[in-house]
This record gives sequence, structure tokens and C-alpha cells, in this order.
Amino acid sequence: MRTLITGANGMLGHRMALEFAARFDTLVTQYGEPTYIPGCRDLFIDITKPIIPSFQVDLVVHTAALTDVDYCQKHWEEAWLVNFDGTKNLLKAFPEARFVYISTDFVFDGVSGNYSENALPHPINVYAKSKYAAEQLLPDNSLIVRTCIFGNNLQSNKESLPEKIVKKLQKNQPVSLFSDLFSTPLYTGCLTKLVLQAVERNLTGIWNLAGAQRVSKYEMGLKLAEVYGLNPNLIIPISVNDFQFEAPRPRDVSLNTTKISATFGHPPPTVAESLKCFKEEQESEYQKSIVGRKIGSSGTIVGGFSGNTIRT
Repeated sequence: MRTLITGANGMLGHRMALEFAARFDTLVTQYGEPTYIPGCRDLFIDITKPIIPSFQVDLVVHTAALTDVDYCQKHWEEAWLVNFDGTKNLLKAFPEARFVYISTDFVFDGVSGNYSENALPHPINVYAKSKYAAEQLLPDNSLIVRTCIFGNNLQSNKESLPEKIVKKLQKNQPVSLFSDLFSTPLYTGCLTKLVLQAVERNLTGIWNLAGAQRVSKYEMGLKLAEVYGLNPNLIIPISVNDFQFEAPRPRDVSLNTTKISATFGHPPPTVAESLKCFKEEQESEYQKSIVGRKIGSSGTIVGGFSGNTIRT
């Protein structure tokens, strides 16, 4: 099966590309400075423009998105161009392919939490509205994944929240985290394995592929300190009420994972299990060797690797 992974140098796209390349013929798109991903071929396309491919693929795993919530609020045209038009362009370019669309828990307003797949979305910021609108473009045979992720970044100029927390705690610096924003976070590597299983089972429709536990950012920080053996007393609880964001934040976007637990016969990973996997990857030799390695315009990796490229 030929698979296309969009956003493959992103935090999630990278994990998806590695796992899918181990099983399938895998092509990837990357934004900005492309990064070496073993086993994959780079497809140089801009999803914000009409795409005229010279070939077709069987499966598209669409992880590419503009995800900075406040940036999207200020640059709403760009957010819609990437998140909505980008999805529409891919659907037109690969009409025969099955799609896996990575959506977000932010499609909900956060009033009640514990949202099931049947809950009615009510997005309250530009980012969420553009993602939810893109969901509605997808044909019935698509897999729509609602989730909340964290992980390790390939690009040296980007850091996820857990990466920032670990760095501060390792320097004995205090960290302030919200005690009143709740979600069901899942490590990117764990989500990738769930998506692979879902693809193998030919699951379609909307699925909550998220962590098993509802936690605040503050509670997650405490778990992170425990996993890393760092000082939890440096973590300070704060309230979202004390901050003025560019984009409104939903308070509780926790997702109900009863459906996926019943289907797979086991619950998704807990926060502690996800964080342990996150730590193992962060400390792996592969992660240390790959961060910051970029592909030059000729397809050659800066640092001595070489990559196969496809231009269309």
C-alpha cells in the first residue's frame, strides 16, 4: 500500500512516517526545512495550492496543520488556507485514496468535558473552527481522529510543553501551569500505534483516540516531574482566569475513550504510561541523532545522509 504522510517533520507526522514506512511504501510532505526521515521519500508539494500529482496513493494520513491557537486567531486567513483549503486540495488531488484526518479536541467548547464521538462540536476559536470545517469535507470512508497530543520535536527551534517543562525543572527553575484547563493527552508514538491499528481494522468515521485520563496541565506537570525524578515543588498552579489570550480557550476538552477501548479490548495509555514513552524516545540515540538534521535542496541530508525525493 502506498501511503502519503503530510506534515512529516512535525511532532506527530514524524512518528507517523517512521511507523508507516516500516510497513508500507511511504511518501511524505514537509513544511519549511525538510528533515531526514529514514525509509520515506519526500514529495515536494504545497498543500495550500491546487495539486496536480503524477501518481496516486492508497492512503493519506493528513497531520499537517497550523496549530498555534493564538497565531491562528490573529492570522485567520492563513489558518483557513492551511487547515481548510489544504485539506480540500489533498482530497481533490487524491480522490481514490482513503483519508486519515488528524483533528483536535478543540472542536468542543469545553463546557462539559468527557465528550463522546456523538457529542455536538461547538468550536470557539479560529483554529478549532478551521479544523472542524475540514472534518466536514471528508468522505464517509475516512477516519477522523480527535485527539490531544504531546511529543518530541524534530526541529530544533520548536518545543512541546513537556519538553519545555523538563528543561526548566532540570535547571531548577519554577514552572507555572494551569490547574483549570483539562484534556486527555496522549504521546504521539502511542497515538501512531492506535492509528495503525485503526487503519488495519478499516475503521471509519469519528474516533476519539486520546489518553485514558482527564488531567489539568498542572497535574500533567506533576506526573512529568515524577517520571523524570525532578522536583515537583517547582511546579506552580495558576488559573486561566488570570491571563488574556488572543484566542479563547475551552476549559475542559477531555474526550471519552469508551468506544476505542471496547473496540481494541483495552483502554488507551494513561498519562504516566504516555510520559514514560515520551521520556524513552527523548533519551534515545535516534532522537539525539536526528534533531536538526535537514535535507538540502538536492535531497542530500546536511550531515552526510541521503534521501530519495519526488517532485510533482
